[in-house]
Amino acid sequence: LGDYLLNWFAQLLQFPERKTGTVPLIKGITRCGKNLPFNIFQRYVINPSLSITCADMEKVFGRFNSIQQGKLLIVLDEALDCKNRAMNQRIKNAVTEETNQIEQKGKDIIEVQNFCNYAILTNNDFSSIIEKNDARYICIEANGEKKGDKAYFQDLVNTCANTVAGKHIFHWLLKRDLTDFYSDEIPETQYKKELKVKQSCTVIRWLLSYHQQLSDNGTIGVITKSPTKWYEEYNTWCNASGEKKILSINPFG
Repeated sequence: LGDYLLNWFAQLLQFPERKTGTVPLIKGITRCGKNLPFNIFQRYVINPSLSITCADMEKVFGRFNSIQQGKLLIVLDEALDCKNRAMNQRIKNAVTEETNQIEQKGKDIIEVQNFCNYAILTNNDFSSIIEKNDARYICIEANGEKKGDKAYFQDLVNTCANTVAGKHIFHWLLKRDLTDFYSDEIPETQYKKELKVKQSCTVIRWLLSYHQQLSDNGTIGVITKSPTKWYEEYNTWCNASGEKKILSINPFG
């Protein structure tokens, strides 16, 4: 996963005309440091004018979207709304689209080549955008063990957040061998599996939970119960888990 991310950054520099077609989606608690690598890359490794961090999806994918023009990387920081499926579909399309229609207020729409790549940083889970056969998102759960470690982060900033370090990182990424790197071969992380499960039917999630409980107790084996009893246990689990889409007994069966 670490190699994939480094190669992802390297491709932006080595082949800026070739979109990666994938999106790092990094979830972590506040102040865990998930933004820092992107901040350093945006400010000191590439020209700052080629990148932007935005907390408003409408500015990027709404009608007046000139903020995208001339950008190599757009970082969406807490900008995603899992309930806005139309907007989420727009970002999925933009990840692979080779052209982009740009509109400024009071001006005609123009069509330009689209070299922009995207990354999403968030404190929340977005299971709604991760489909069963998703091939766009690299889902990563950031480690929060360094939160509050001021000495660690100060050392990191002092070392990397400057133009001298930026030049070294730039040339180091240019020298990475991308011969065998294919951005569409996304590492399957445990976090992505969890997000996919959350998209599953409640019955599937209940069965997975049930299986995990049996596994933890070391009691996996053949279990025979009446359909009514199984349904009662499913109902109990749904209520305890706060599930809203509880199936009736017929579709459950």
